[in-house]
Amino acid sequence: MVQQWNYVRRRLDRIWRINPKSEILPDLLTRGYRVVSSKEIINYTNRIKTPGTLKKLDCLLIEVRQREMLKPGLIFANFSMKGPNDSMISFYSLNSKLTLIEFWGTDCFACRSGHVSLRKKYDRFHHKGLEIVSISTDKNKEEWIKSIATDKMDWVNVSDLKGWNNELVKKYFIYYEPTYIWLDKDYRIISGGLNDEKIEKFLNE
Repeated sequence: MVQQWNYVRRRLDRIWRINPKSEILPDLLTRGYRVVSSKEIINYTNRIKTPGTLKKLDCLLIEVRQREMLKPGLIFANFSMKGPNDSMISFYSLNSKLTLIEFWGTDCFACRSGHVSLRKKYDRFHHKGLEIVSISTDKNKEEWIKSIATDKMDWVNVSDLKGWNNELVKKYFIYYEPTYIWLDKDYRIISGGLNDEKIEKFLNE
């Protein structure tokens, strides 16, 4: 990974010296951001930022900041949000062995089709300690409730109906749907996705 970044950095430096306003620079930086520290990416971003590259670099910075907020081992913040029946739900009160946080929206096709798979996981593992918490980025309550019923989302559903201005969306720099975040029993973020075998392992610990 270090070798990959060194290659990217050499190209960045060479192009930047020739043309500091080159729109290729953000694309090169994107190729290397996953293998180096966020601090180094931010330093390079500030160095090559121009009006022509601003939009691409801002998108990259959102990804970098999300990576920092969702580092494995960090504790996911407690929150309280209303469910479909307007009752306030406190996240830490759920006390599950393993939790899947899902950020989704009713107009997101990938989210809706993904609920088939989530329903299978929930039916198989909920009694062993798995909880799913779906956080909607919707504003229309009727559409939200209708979609919950249609998709048979029998797990925990919450929303503040503020759309993308949801506090957790802003806190964790959520910029695409669906976004899945796995948490252990202490609400610590788990690296990557979990297949059924890994879910079983966590629930048996």
